[in-house]
Amino acid sequence: GGVQRVVAAGGGVGGAGMTYTLYHGDCLEVLPTLAGVDAVVTDPPYGMKKAAWDMDIVPVAAWLPLARKFGVVAVFTGVRGAYDYPKPDWLMSWVRLGSTQRCGKLGGFNNWEPILLYGVRRLENDVISVPNFPDREAAGHPTPKPLRLMRALIKRLTKPGDTILDPFMGSGSTGVAAIMEGRNFIGIELDARYYRIAERRIANAQPPLFVADAPAVSEPEQAAMFSQEAHP
Repeated sequence: GGVQRVVAAGGGVGGAGMTYTLYHGDCLEVLPTLAGVDAVVTDPPYGMKKAAWDMDIVPVAAWLPLARKFGVVAVFTGVRGAYDYPKPDWLMSWVRLGSTQRCGKLGGFNNWEPILLYGVRRLENDVISVPNFPDREAAGHPTPKPLRLMRALIKRLTKPGDTILDPFMGSGSTGVAAIMEGRNFIGIELDARYYRIAERRIANAQPPLFVADAPAVSEPEQAAMFSQEAHP
């Protein structure tokens, strides 16, 4: 019983050391205690009941309102699962190049997956094309999302130094991607086995050598300064 927490700092040089905080416990207990989150990026269990961890899933109505208080939320739902969620502000598409997953009883191949977006105010592009070839052995999970996908999504929705939260951390792919892209990470996982795998993977994640800092002077101010230098 109870919630266990691990807090650590990632490696890196040039000011690129990122921090991460991992919770082994129920996200419904942890979410109300959190603050300082810039975006929630998560891939909750779909309730397909093909594995023990996918049986008793947390109801969307229980966790999503707690996550939306932070602002930006990006959630993988699967095609069928999208209908269990409130209407999103926008829908991104993960184009799964080379996917062999079928379209259920319709036949043919399912080559895309929705990513529901809430609280997003600006989006340059709503399609991410990444092959669906995750390293299941390295991830220690039967259904991990590819790191290339998670890194691309995190870069699309956040900036360096932001804090990413995943309330359904699984084996930690979101956390690994966050650290690799120079973001801080908070993860929550109830399953003890996957929590241990995530803890190890995130501890070994390699952050970028340098994280770009926000300019001390805004771009309009910079333009004005250069203009004054050119025309004294």
